[in-house]
Amino acid sequence: MRLLFLVFIFSINSCLTQHVDFVYKFSTEENKILSEKIEIFSKFVSNDNRFLTTEFKLEQGNDEKLIISGENIKLEFAIQELGDVQNFLLDSFQKYSNEYYNQIALKSWSNELKFPRRFEEFEITSEYELNKKLSNNFYVLYYLNENFESWKAILHFVNALKKSKKEGGIINCFENSDLCKAHENLNSPILESFHQQEQYLQFKGTFENDNVFDWIQTLEQPDITSLSENAVPYYREGMIPGFEDTRDTVTMLFIPSKKSVVYQNYAKFARENHGRFHLCAMVSEEVKKWAHQPAFITMKPRDEFIKAFTLFSNITWNSMTTFLEEGQHPSVHEITNAQQLSYALVKTSKPLVIFYDPLKLKDSTSFRKYASNHQSLKRDAFFGLIQKLDVFGLYLGQIFEVTEPSYLVIRETDTGYCIITKKISSENENQLVSFVHKLVSKECEKTLDSTRLPLNRLNKYEMLEEVKELEIQILSSSSHEEL
Repeated sequence: MRLLFLVFIFSINSCLTQHVDFVYKFSTEENKILSEKIEIFSKFVSNDNRFLTTEFKLEQGNDEKLIISGENIKLEFAIQELGDVQNFLLDSFQKYSNEYYNQIALKSWSNELKFPRRFEEFEITSEYELNKKLSNNFYVLYYLNENFESWKAILHFVNALKKSKKEGGIINCFENSDLCKAHENLNSPILESFHQQEQYLQFKGTFENDNVFDWIQTLEQPDITSLSENAVPYYREGMIPGFEDTRDTVTMLFIPSKKSVVYQNYAKFARENHGRFHLCAMVSEEVKKWAHQPAFITMKPRDEFIKAFTLFSNITWNSMTTFLEEGQHPSVHEITNAQQLSYALVKTSKPLVIFYDPLKLKDSTSFRKYASNHQSLKRDAFFGLIQKLDVFGLYLGQIFEVTEPSYLVIRETDTGYCIITKKISSENENQLVSFVHKLVSKECEKTLDSTRLPLNRLNKYEMLEEVKELEIQILSSSSHEEL
């Protein structure tokens, strides 16, 4: 079993890690300046990509060219009189990135994966065993098919249980259908929490990153944490009990009484979304001394510029839920893979404005400041940043035909994407305000069919990457426990 598991890890590792050669081929005499620039560029590419290594090579031949090659990809670019070497290298590697992701999109990722191992210590096979294990806080993962989606969910669940030291079990609904009567039409894995032996909430997130772990840890907290005046500074800094790291987003409500409609709406939202948010409230008559009306304050301790923004006027159910949901987003999304782009784009109905400048030729400070300040306004858009030579960012530049530092505006449509581009100049914050506000009603400059940017297929590829890492981590942990 252990050998099979290691073979599985190796097979996934081999398809995810890539090596790229940058070959400078010269005919008579090496151009030392050009050679140095190609080598430096290749090192930047390696530094900016987690699962990519590069090597610079010199070869003598019949003509002068740059060859960029990786697994099943070999592109050649003629070197003539180069006015701008940096742009030549960027354009060449953009084309390589496009070819790389096109090949990924065309691959067939099989769902017929046979599980490399089973976590017998977590398996539940009878109602008696389930009832015996149900405790005050218990978690159960139901799955039907032994495919990649189920295996991914199991790994994230097991990893979360080990990290959080919480109790949980796994039920194979194909083998134990009597335990899955509440989930007869089970197409995808379902994770549920139990409280005092009763089903409490179902996990609504995705089995990615630390989402399951965060959900479990957050469920251990009250749906709304009651704050004293002394506790406010800790929560303001994102310091939440049960978490080692500072939380990105914490929302606090300051209100004199729980009888308020605002508080009742807040409590309803908190119950329905327990586990998704860090929600707190300071309920005290003392609030009247400095606030004439209830006020929500969302803290962003990790934000580069704005650490808090508020909602205090015209608070309705809709304005509150919009404030809370949109507040989960960072001021600037990092866009280095398909999952990050999906979250920034697909999860909202608003344009995504990306500062696209992989060579870092422009100063993005005003853009980042504006994006941070925009959190406190009625949001017209969300924001992203590409200022690295990562393969996915360059792939986006290629398919959206961006060849210079530009604002790349993407809006999702029913059939694909609406694209607007604008060359980056030296815009200040006021100019950015005007530009973004006009985006709401601006017509598309061009459209892109969803087949040109197949996010679902690219996401599946990246999930393989996560699964590989989790397998190694869990196997290592299990081996340590056995010793």
